[in-house]
Amino acid sequence: MAATAMVTAISANPLAAGQVKKEDVKIDGGWQYKEMEYEKHVPEVSVVRDGDAAAITIQVKHPQGEFHHISTFKIYSEDRIEITRCDLNPTQSVPKATFNLNVKPGTALIATSDCNIHGIWMKPFKA
Repeated sequence: MAATAMVTAISANPLAAGQVKKEDVKIDGGWQYKEMEYEKHVPEVSVVRDGDAAAITIQVKHPQGEFHHISTFKIYSEDRIEITRCDLNPTQSVPKATFNLNVKPGTALIATSDCNIHGIWMKPFKA
């Protein structure tokens, strides 16, 4: 029986902590976005707010196995700067993570999920 775990990434203010990384990825050249009923790679995003604090949960309905899995969830600013990330263990993790961020209501962000076979999938959303 495989163990499962919910991963929680906490980041009070990653921009101030110097945890920002510029990504050289273009949507039309690397990130995929297909809102289809059967697409299991596009991240599902939910946001629960308390003032400027946002609990952002990202998940996908994707199997996790040694040879086919979601390896990483990331949240980017609208201008493609990585804000935070969560690396998943292919055989131990459920493809779900909650990030606690300080962002103003209505902030435009991008969630991504990285499948080791099918690449990076994105979902623009407002926090």
